[in-house]
Amino acid sequence: MREEELMNDDKLKNYMVDIVFLLKEKALKLKNEPISDKDLFKKGELMGYYDILSIMIAQADIFEISLSEIGLNNFNPDSDLL
Repeated sequence: MREEELMNDDKLKNYMVDIVFLLKEKALKLKNEPISDKDLFKKGELMGYYDILSIMIAQADIFEISLSEIGLNNFNPDSDLL
């Protein structure tokens, strides 16, 4: 593998880890805020985070990527966000 490819792999991994961290942080912050039954926007936003993070977990499994590699270990959208 060329040095450029290795650097790109590291960049991509760091990018993915950072994105996962930010998505989880925003989702968990929103989950911990009081959301009234009438606040449909916040409910929809939380469901969006749930959907994105669930897809990321499913795709990691398909691509045989360890959840710990991308910061999704010890995270379960069903129990952590619903």
